[in-house]
Amino acid sequence: MNIRRWARFALHPGGGQRPTASNVNFVAGETASNAAVVAVGDGVDLFHNSSGTSHVIVDRSGYFIAAAS
Repeated sequence: MNIRRWARFALHPGGGQRPTASNVNFVAGETASNAAVVAVGDGVDLFHNSSGTSHVIVDRSGYFIAAAS
């Protein structure tokens, strides 16, 4: 990672506002992992890295089905 001290990473649906909370926080040189449930937006999910450059691997799997009425 090319960051000076620490950074935070947020994933959010396209078409929506960036959340005020992050999905994962990390410091320079750290390998960090986390899991998050994020709604699908207008087809483009957005990533926001607060500082520098990072390498990110994202596995996208699973879905929710609305309850039968």
